[in-house]
Amino acid sequence: MNFLIPVFMIFSTLVSTAHGRDIRISDCSGFIDKAVTKFYQDEYYYRTEVALFIKLSPELGLVREVGFYYADTKSSGWKSKRLDRVAGTDRYFAISGLQTEHNYASMIGATAFTGSFYFDTENGDRYWLNTGDGNNFVIDPRLTRSLSQRHDYRNPTDPIPVPVEKLRKTADIDAGAEIYLNPLRCR
Repeated sequence: MNFLIPVFMIFSTLVSTAHGRDIRISDCSGFIDKAVTKFYQDEYYYRTEVALFIKLSPELGLVREVGFYYADTKSSGWKSKRLDRVAGTDRYFAISGLQTEHNYASMIGATAFTGSFYFDTENGDRYWLNTGDGNNFVIDPRLTRSLSQRHDYRNPTDPIPVPVEKLRKTADIDAGAEIYLNPLRCR
């Protein structure tokens, strides 16, 4: 039995890190379809975070994992955060909890996240979603404040109070942040 554990661990590592080609998305096969600012405030503190919804085209084939590869201003090194599939859909993935501003008991702070989204497909290819000019996305307080959709919360851990399909699409909003997040105006 002890012999099987190391073999499984090596195989698992190879499967989870190996991939085929790295492909930059330059069309509408994957894009940020919806974005919303989550805001919470009470008499003691406030916090602001962003939630982004990625839509993938069936042309990508079966998608094994969707994630955000990023660095932030609060810690060192690059990290990967797996996105959650939106319930009831097979082509929507969400990332939330990217807290960009807070004030806890007079400790004011801000965080910027810099990174790219990736989609690992069953055939081993990894697709990268960047800004329109090919750079990493920067998710910071300025971007969070400029999003036109904002939801206020009674509890900071509450989910977004409306169904995803009722949020406006970034392609339908002619504002700076939405154009930055979806420069090709994909639908």
